[in-house]
Amino acid sequence: MKIFLSYNSITVVMLILCISIIALFMIKKKFRKYLISAIVIVYGCGTGIYFLGYRSDAIANNTSIISVFIRSLFSAAAMFSFNTSFSDISSNMKSNNLYLICFWATHIFAAFFTVISLLCLLDNKIKNFRKLTYAKFVKKYIVLGVNEYSIAFIENLEKNRRKHRFVTIVIDDGAPERLREAVEQLNVAILQGNIDDPSIIRKAGLKKSVFNKDIYILALGNDEIKNIDSIAMMKELIVASDNRQGKFLGRIKHSLKDRVHFIINSTNSEWINYIDREEIMDLKTFCKADIIARQFIELCPSYSMIQVDTDKAGTISDYIILIIGFGETGQQILLKMLSLSQYETSKFKAIIIDGNMTNLKGDFQRKYSELINNYDIQFEHANIGSDIFNQILQDSIANINCVAICLQQDQKNLELAFDIKRLTKKCNIQNSSIQIAVKCNCKSIFGQKIKEEKVNGDNIIFFGEIEEVFTDEIIINEKLDDLAKEINEYYNVNNPKYATPWNKLSSFLKDANRHPAMHIKTKLNLVGLEICNIGEVPEGARVIDTKEKFIKYLGKERLEALARIEHLRWNAFYFASGWNVLPLEEAKEPKDKERKLHTCLVSWEELDKVSEKFKDDYKRKDIEQVENIVEYLKRIDCVIVVSK
Repeated sequence: MKIFLSYNSITVVMLILCISIIALFMIKKKFRKYLISAIVIVYGCGTGIYFLGYRSDAIANNTSIISVFIRSLFSAAAMFSFNTSFSDISSNMKSNNLYLICFWATHIFAAFFTVISLLCLLDNKIKNFRKLTYAKFVKKYIVLGVNEYSIAFIENLEKNRRKHRFVTIVIDDGAPERLREAVEQLNVAILQGNIDDPSIIRKAGLKKSVFNKDIYILALGNDEIKNIDSIAMMKELIVASDNRQGKFLGRIKHSLKDRVHFIINSTNSEWINYIDREEIMDLKTFCKADIIARQFIELCPSYSMIQVDTDKAGTISDYIILIIGFGETGQQILLKMLSLSQYETSKFKAIIIDGNMTNLKGDFQRKYSELINNYDIQFEHANIGSDIFNQILQDSIANINCVAICLQQDQKNLELAFDIKRLTKKCNIQNSSIQIAVKCNCKSIFGQKIKEEKVNGDNIIFFGEIEEVFTDEIIINEKLDDLAKEINEYYNVNNPKYATPWNKLSSFLKDANRHPAMHIKTKLNLVGLEICNIGEVPEGARVIDTKEKFIKYLGKERLEALARIEHLRWNAFYFASGWNVLPLEEAKEPKDKERKLHTCLVSWEELDKVSEKFKDDYKRKDIEQVENIVEYLKRIDCVIVVSK
């Protein structure tokens, strides 16, 4: 047999045309299920074509029909390997134009479907090679493990791909078929294998990244220990690689450990501290309850629900939040709202209701004893819908600013939200600003209808949906980290004795820098200011773009008021992180990080005594934190403008 392409130049042209449209065909994945049927049809046609071509000579030579048919089957199969038996066809059939057209058309279709079949088999490998090659030049995300969280995160990146210019890589560690199919629909490179396999780093192409692009490695699996083990393994391999190759990895490459950012789904800080003990890389932890609470504070900031006196940088009304359900999400909301809702001229109060409060309060008090001692937190043991529960609602509803409903079931959360709304109307409460926030784990049809319509000014919002919390903006939040890094740099400049680079900070200290960055909006709101991106400043708006202008705008009284609030925020953050007061008479240093004690966890007035003992002006640190806001915002290309 001769090679099929050598017979006719027209065949070559046709084959090239076929290959050129394969790309379009491959996009339509739904057509793949018809591929086998098409191949069977072409094979049948080829068998018939060859049977007719062999039949005349077979009759002349008295060859049996069965032998002719078997020979035709083999010749038809050879079509799919780009071979032909044209020379064996009887001469009278070679002179038949209609036969020749059918003969060559069948071979062209056979070649066409052969190429398509090969590309289908190699589809994932081809896509992975293309994406991994492209990944050398752009910001890269490596997602370890496949579950509903990682799929939601990647889908969010897909929606924002023009903005991010990213390549995502999913490492599949044996996920169920349902999740595998979902991942295959995404525009990602898929690496099959164990997430604790050292060869994954080589396959992921970490060492081949160029142009100093950031690499985000996210362990989003449900198994916390496996998440931590996989990150620990990757961290060790990256460090070993850098140690072998040195800081200079190439003409345009820098050390991997300076560009890699680890994000781990874990609730156990002790485990994280173990793998982060050398503190040489950027490592961030989160849990589902944590990022749900982060979304909550973005949707329901306390400053948006209280009356503000911008002339004095103070508040006129108190802030009271009712949290129904004190599981992990309810606890995270309390910790974050308490630390971000401290004001000099008004008080923060939290009312928390849960049917298992006796056990939950004991565990919470063990972790945060000083938090309970220093802040107004009212714990109530009551089953939802009971007489005690209803009485608590009726007694407190008139003074509440926000209700966070954090029960386990979406349906109960929704029902309770409308019950509370009806109660406000029944009690004839005029305060229409009561915000009811409903935790929703999934996108129910009913919930979506409410979200879309927002009828009758219900003031009901939803939070906690997986698709809306497992996002780049909430989990990674580069802008927040850029602000935190700038805050840390200013601290290092002004406190050289305690200066520590960002990558060498503990996870706690990184969060301690992120927290004042999160509080900037609150401070600015208290003095009638807001943040605006450079280039998007409204025409005619008054811009405050220098530290001097900002200090002049505030004046001495408001600057000190914001500094006092900054100290309240700092105290609350440390208490919410499990720290306690270090008595001044016992202290040899300002803090004891091993026992989580600090001498500055006192009132603004008492800071003078601490400053006197350690010869350091701690009030000045809070004032500088306020004064430098303009400089911090420049890091993320933002300026301050006066609110209308």
